[in-house]
Amino acid sequence: MKEFLDRLNECRNGMPVSAFSRFLGMNQKTLDLYIKGERKPSVELILAVCSKCGRSADWLLGIACYVYGEEC
Repeated sequence: MKEFLDRLNECRNGMPVSAFSRFLGMNQKTLDLYIKGERKPSVELILAVCSKCGRSADWLLGIACYVYGEEC
């Protein structure tokens, strides 16, 4: 779960939770629970982050360490 949280925060790129939730099209309180690690990632969250941030689910979940064909 730590890998997911680290990568989710990397996608945030310093963006406040309120702005990131609007960017992803999800409820701010729900997103805050994910960011704090108090809720396991849903399929909806994974899809939103992947599509909006240009990342693969494998990368976001820590299954793969490659982004855009470059080693991370």
